[in-house]
Amino acid sequence: MPKLRVNQSMQDFSLILHIIAGFSALLIGTFVMFMKKGDNRHVLMGRVYFWSMMLVVATSLFLSIAKSNGFLLGVGIFVFYQAFAGMRSGSKKIMPAKWYDIAVLITAFANAIFMVSTGNIVLIVFACISFSLVFNDLKAYYSLYKKKELKKLAWLARHIGMMVGSYIGTFTAFLVVNIQLPANNWIIWIGPTLLFVPLLVFWTRKYAK
Repeated sequence: MPKLRVNQSMQDFSLILHIIAGFSALLIGTFVMFMKKGDNRHVLMGRVYFWSMMLVVATSLFLSIAKSNGFLLGVGIFVFYQAFAGMRSGSKKIMPAKWYDIAVLITAFANAIFMVSTGNIVLIVFACISFSLVFNDLKAYYSLYKKKELKKLAWLARHIGMMVGSYIGTFTAFLVVNIQLPANNWIIWIGPTLLFVPLLVFWTRKYAK
């Protein structure tokens, strides 16, 4: 991918912001996942998590271009899609279908193709997840187009799934970048997914049943 010439001090500043925002998002996201859902504190902390994640995404995209780093680019867009879609569903309490929702969906699909093309095992896993999420969203949009009703709390299931998914993606990327095991690297690659997906299923069944 093309490399953008950027002043080194700007890169260093962006990296510091990226680290601070990423740590904040993971810390706040952990609290949000385990606090009571739906009350004012959950909503407030969820918004802080979302904007921390948006700063993570913005710095990821900047650094990916500055350093010609396809991994950062793929993960940044992958996390953005989930955090954006999750927040939209949670705030509107519907399956939102504005033009920018569709634009983000198309971007997520294109990014999934890009992640597969890199040959990176972590990005390929993320791409498979992204294809599945995009497919589910397309089914929902098609149902809305055909004037069919979605399940009563489909928006809540999407909100929970997307927000937890953005957390898993960020956590996985953090581990992959910062921890290198001499053997069994697969633990780093799929550990967060194995840990949080059962919780994701539990919360979805509990709150969106």
